[in-house]
Amino acid sequence: METSRGRPWFRMVVFPLFAIVAIYTPMIPVAPGGIQITPDAFYCLAMAWIIRDPDAAPFWVIVALALVADVLMFRPPGLMALGMLIVTDMVRHRRAAVRGLGFFSEWLVVSVLYCAMLAGTQAVLKLVFVDVPEIGLSMELAFRTMLLYPVIAAAVALGLRMSKSEKGERSLSGVSGRAW
Repeated sequence: METSRGRPWFRMVVFPLFAIVAIYTPMIPVAPGGIQITPDAFYCLAMAWIIRDPDAAPFWVIVALALVADVLMFRPPGLMALGMLIVTDMVRHRRAAVRGLGFFSEWLVVSVLYCAMLAGTQAVLKLVFVDVPEIGLSMELAFRTMLLYPVIAAAVALGLRMSKSEKGERSLSGVSGRAW
């Protein structure tokens, strides 16, 4: 698991640190007393990171961080974590197809998967007779998350110099990197 920059553990350490910041940032009170709908920055970060360097964001780290986010944001524990696991694993295993897309198509895929994850969690909550947030609030959350993704993807790509074609190219022996 060596990155192309020769720093094998750098991105594996930086991802959880950035993820913790992404989880805690929405909890900063910017509108005390009112309803505050903040985009899911952790989802955006995880998707941008997995598309660009899936080895640096193992599934167990994503699940652990998503569980922490569930508890801190008073969501049903494990439900969004399960959604994150399913969605990130889908992208991880279909990364070659996503990597070949342009940015607009990547953005569309990430947005559709987020909406599917939200719809799935809403369906599960309705099945167990739990009060679900109004559909308008969920749609606003999805919209804000969709708008945030390009910002975070640009920050990951430019700030950490992670391009989509940089990782994941494997030779027949299974070793990361180019044929030479």
